[in-house]
Amino acid sequence: MHMPGHKRNPAFLQLSDPVTVDITEIAGFDNLHAAEGVLKQSMERAADLWGAKKSHFLVNGSSSGILAALSAALPVGGVVAMDRSAHKSAYHAIELRHLTPRYLSRPVDPDTGVFGSLLPAEVERVLTENTDVRAVFLTSPTYEGVVSDIRAIAELVHARGALLIVDEAHGAHLGFSPAFPRSAVSEGADIVIQSLHKTLPTFTQSAILHICSDRVDGERIGKFLSYYQTTSPSYLLMAGMDACVSLLREKGSELFAAYEMRLCRFRQQTAELAHVRLLGGDSPVMWGFDHGKLYFSLRNTALAGEDFGRILREEFQIEPEMTTADGCLCMTSIADTAEGFDRLAEAVIAIDRRLTAAPDRSIHALPDLPTMVCTPAEAAEIATETVSLTDAVGRVAGEFIWAYPPDIPLLVPGERIDKGMIDTLTTLQESGVRLHSDSEGLPETVRVLVTLS
Repeated sequence: MHMPGHKRNPAFLQLSDPVTVDITEIAGFDNLHAAEGVLKQSMERAADLWGAKKSHFLVNGSSSGILAALSAALPVGGVVAMDRSAHKSAYHAIELRHLTPRYLSRPVDPDTGVFGSLLPAEVERVLTENTDVRAVFLTSPTYEGVVSDIRAIAELVHARGALLIVDEAHGAHLGFSPAFPRSAVSEGADIVIQSLHKTLPTFTQSAILHICSDRVDGERIGKFLSYYQTTSPSYLLMAGMDACVSLLREKGSELFAAYEMRLCRFRQQTAELAHVRLLGGDSPVMWGFDHGKLYFSLRNTALAGEDFGRILREEFQIEPEMTTADGCLCMTSIADTAEGFDRLAEAVIAIDRRLTAAPDRSIHALPDLPTMVCTPAEAAEIATETVSLTDAVGRVAGEFIWAYPPDIPLLVPGERIDKGMIDTLTTLQESGVRLHSDSEGLPETVRVLVTLS
């Protein structure tokens, strides 16, 4: 119950012998960075499938697409309104291009602690307060499946003369069935980046960037893609993406109809859970929801997310995608079998029967947004020193701290570290969440800036 979306099911890869596809840019096989033959035709088929003006295959994952999109959309030193819950590759673009971020905050679902949809009102507030914003970057759907109102947000962004870039890494499957939310490609976004391998049957690292409007400078996109992607692109990955496009064109309706039936059956099977809560789209802070994401909240139980995942793994031979302090995520796709869904339902029901109610631990709650003392690019040029977590209170971060998965920074270089952040980091680690820092000094130490305090 984890990515990649092919679920190691050979029937969904349509490549009988991968070795025969591992080729290079010889005659007749085109060049990804100057496509004019078979690769150009393949990407045109992809653009037609998703309804984009132009699509680019990404062989360095969505990260390369995010880096290229932000680099192309903004000048060096530009200002971007950015979802604070963005993937760390967006923060890398901010550092590399010396961008100034103006963060967009999300509400939190009171029952599960999961971040809700990014509200159009929040986007409007940040754009009103920062008239120099030239691009807005947000994530939809989130790792847990929360979708934002892209159409409403796009109208606000375009009215201010800015571009809307959507990280739809976890939503490449959206729009292929009326049972799922529509893709940002058709909802007014200017650039959309998708990780095909996360929720569709392609090889790991396969992704795609869609140009969706005439506001985008396609030449700049191409230039920066050539910067951030290898000059030796994998034909295995590109052949896998082409095969995926063909599969969806030929059998997409049939496959998604069967997938929807399996999802509906699973939610019916688990409708009477007494203690474990399966996240759905009924939260007041969620505009839309991708019910292909199965996030089990354990906030009202004594069981931590890591323990839930361990039980799934050791007792039921089910590997989840991610565990949090108080939840567990299972990722599904059209390649999951009915038998697989039934096994997961039986496992969750069995675990639920063992549990008793417990007070809401609210472990997932995060402290207030840290104060940005300097930009990540400025912080990168300042010397750092290593201190204990306790001694870091009041200092300015000199490195990223993030949980993997989902690779969303909790702390960004240039931000003030307060006691609330230290308490949160400590609690998360004690709950089994895997935190990382650039220096890998956790849980004992963290790097801070020497000359800023």
